[in-house]
Amino acid sequence: MKRQLIYISLFFSVALYSCKEDTITGEPPQENISEDITELKPVENYPGLILRAEMYDIYKQRFEMLPVNSPAKKNKIVKAMFSDSETEKKNATAEFISYWKDYASRWTQEVLERPEPDGVSLRGVWRCIHLYDIVKSFGYLKAGEENDFRTALVQAIKWAIGTDSKNPRIPDDYFRSGNIYTDVYLAAGLVGLTFYDQPQSKDWVNYALAELKWQLSHSVWDGCWHETPRYHAYTMKLMGQFMEVLYNRTGIDMFQHEKNKELAYWFVRFNSPRDKVASLNVGIADGVKLFPGLGDAAWGENLASVNQYASHYAKTDPKLSAELMWLWSLSGYMYSEEPVLDLLIDRSLPAAAPQNMGSDICPQRGYILMRDKFETEDEIWFLLKCGKTSMHDHADKNSFSLIAYGTPMALDAGAADYNDPGHKNWNKKSISHNIVTFRNKGETDINKYDSQNATDGVIVHWDSQNDMDYSVTDASKAAKVSKYMREVIFVKPDYFVIRDQVNAAAGKEAVWMMQTPCEDIQWEEHNIYCRNSWGTALDVHVVSPSTVLVKHQNPGHFGTWTEERPDRNTTIYPFKYQQTIQFPAPATGSIVTVLHPMKDGAKRLTVTSRDNGQTLNITKDGRQDQISFTEKGVNVTIGSKNIISEFK
Repeated sequence: MKRQLIYISLFFSVALYSCKEDTITGEPPQENISEDITELKPVENYPGLILRAEMYDIYKQRFEMLPVNSPAKKNKIVKAMFSDSETEKKNATAEFISYWKDYASRWTQEVLERPEPDGVSLRGVWRCIHLYDIVKSFGYLKAGEENDFRTALVQAIKWAIGTDSKNPRIPDDYFRSGNIYTDVYLAAGLVGLTFYDQPQSKDWVNYALAELKWQLSHSVWDGCWHETPRYHAYTMKLMGQFMEVLYNRTGIDMFQHEKNKELAYWFVRFNSPRDKVASLNVGIADGVKLFPGLGDAAWGENLASVNQYASHYAKTDPKLSAELMWLWSLSGYMYSEEPVLDLLIDRSLPAAAPQNMGSDICPQRGYILMRDKFETEDEIWFLLKCGKTSMHDHADKNSFSLIAYGTPMALDAGAADYNDPGHKNWNKKSISHNIVTFRNKGETDINKYDSQNATDGVIVHWDSQNDMDYSVTDASKAAKVSKYMREVIFVKPDYFVIRDQVNAAAGKEAVWMMQTPCEDIQWEEHNIYCRNSWGTALDVHVVSPSTVLVKHQNPGHFGTWTEERPDRNTTIYPFKYQQTIQFPAPATGSIVTVLHPMKDGAKRLTVTSRDNGQTLNITKDGRQDQISFTEKGVNVTIGSKNIISEFK
């Protein structure tokens, strides 16, 4: 069947969720999420900001279930909340005063009055307010001590957004769209919600609410936060804690906003298969689900926020809630690492897997996910990236990651420690990705290979059918060459055909690169057979160029650890290096490869070609396939079935 649509309807089929009734009260959620707040009432009973006094017994049960080494169990203030000792509550009050004053030392006029305020320091505002919510209930905080706290917070916000509460300082759209600004405006909103009787409180809350809506409108691209997955998860946590206070104080339930549901559901859409290698560190025998380690992110970072969001959809949208709980449970039951937020995590909610998740796309961000055999041991998961550039991106347009049969086969290197020189010199560069790079002809120093510019890539074509996925992406501008287009054909569930069309300047040559955690790599004349110790392998057939391969591999840094701190590895995988595989190719022409993920010992593909890789004949377990590239797309025959996919 011929298709000429750039994007299939799969993207538009992301579930649109309806609001039925509120999670806690059972009443319909507030409908005034588009209106300004006209009145702020006193808190009737503390805790009454992030927590609710009437849920004390539930919080206590959750606290008792937390791991002994969890932040909540180690926090003196949270512990005192569930203690009968008045001495512990008095000591916790003193602990709080010391805690907020330490944070306040970072709220200086110098860093907050900059054109781009230091939102990182303002993260302390919500952390302090969460603890204040508890300490206030103890009754030992003196009026003068509370006034000092209030004064420090109010001054910090005035430095950050200005003294005119009705016309707060709003930065340019670039900074406004990022997570650092989220820290700024939500800090203002929280101070307003906490100290309702300040003359500027309503203005600050309305400002925060307006900026929250603006970011949801401008910074959520096709369901994903425009920054990398790490910041997607962090921003959900940051927004979620504010929305919790907003709901408790005003009844406005921003969790029900469509964009917030899309943010939460994105992790369901793009979660990895159950990875049995990663689960070695978690103890989930059936495998653990990860979020992608793209850009400044690590494979398997914290997904606690989806649990908090799930609790708000338990009654309004039980299907979404159950899917989020399923994802959270299979990501290792991760907690938030914030002592108070951990009390909001509800392990009792039901979990249920989605019925079937196929291939998917985020057109603006440029994420293309090719997937088959969802939720089976044979699941194949291939994620390609080529779209709009955003904050925390790496030089990685047209790069891919591949997980198959519960094992990683080729992964993005993810982020290193930001303070590690290797982060800029390796992780952010093109050389650490599964990509075609360019270099001066004859250059052997990998550190001197060209790296891409921070320029947008383009999805030219996307077609997903039952038996085949096909994408065409263009990273020419980013790669600073006349042409760098990558075509990927996924013949489900068996193999991938990748054609990279390149045209670089005279004196250049192309280098096809792949990072793999496989330890045993066998170089053959036209194949690179990558075996690992987990019972799987990746067979790479190099169809074009047809020259005999020369072994070229070296270890590449993976994850966030450093030589000084080898234990600091936030990625969930048990390895710290991947092997960087390279083979050179002419600067102009086509590089054609076939990637065959397989169980070790399974029968390998047979691949022959003609016309410099224009047509491939592939034998898979006796089935004869043919792949033909045309000027308009591809003509694919899988056994006796013919599929044509063309684009304009």
